[in-house]
Amino acid sequence: MKKVILAAAIAVATSAACADSSVVMKVQGKMNNASCTPELSNGGSINFGTIALDQLSPTQTNQMGQKDMSLTIRCPSPTKVAWSIADNKEDSNAAAHLSSSEFYIRDAMDNGNDAWGAGTTYGVGKTDAGENIGAYAISTRINEVTANGMPAQVIYAPAYTNAKGEYMWRNLSTGVIANGNAEIETATTPGKMSPLAVTNVVYPFKVSLAIVNTNRLTTTDEAQLSGETTITLIYL
Repeated sequence: MKKVILAAAIAVATSAACADSSVVMKVQGKMNNASCTPELSNGGSINFGTIALDQLSPTQTNQMGQKDMSLTIRCPSPTKVAWSIADNKEDSNAAAHLSSSEFYIRDAMDNGNDAWGAGTTYGVGKTDAGENIGAYAISTRINEVTANGMPAQVIYAPAYTNAKGEYMWRNLSTGVIANGNAEIETATTPGKMSPLAVTNVVYPFKVSLAIVNTNRLTTTDEAQLSGETTITLIYL
């Protein structure tokens, strides 16, 4: 999905016979005709295969490993563009209701740290009994990102601007940005801290899955994993 900033600059004036009784109202904005296209590898699908319930631990979080995916953004002309991410199945996120000691995703971040809690994890569906099966995490492999065919540095910011209308960019060391469109991520030239105008940028991802200990599940039949997230482009 894409978000295109579209606004108009309008000036409206009202006046009367006396100059002192006039007032001017201005509505300002900008129009951006950028048309970048996001694309996920493998059609945006990740398959962890068939997982046998009787081979899962009843007492420990079950770490199901990692899969690779990549996000490619192509723009017809050099464009400063970032992206955010949100969970479409947040009500099925097992990490949202369990502490880190009860549920975590091992080595989910690019720096090797674990992930837990709803802020950086995503739901993966429910059993027929309505129980949350587990969660997954998405981390950018920050040392493998390329922009305009060259190695790039990854920066991120809260998804709001300061009083000057500027994003507060920081270096992304974990590879993970916050769920719920709370943060945005973009690429820059190594050593810089401002977005780079790109025609092509590739973000390789590490997607890590964990399933709750089966003592938390009552199902004895097949359960379908069904995680889904939306990535949105933000033009800067």
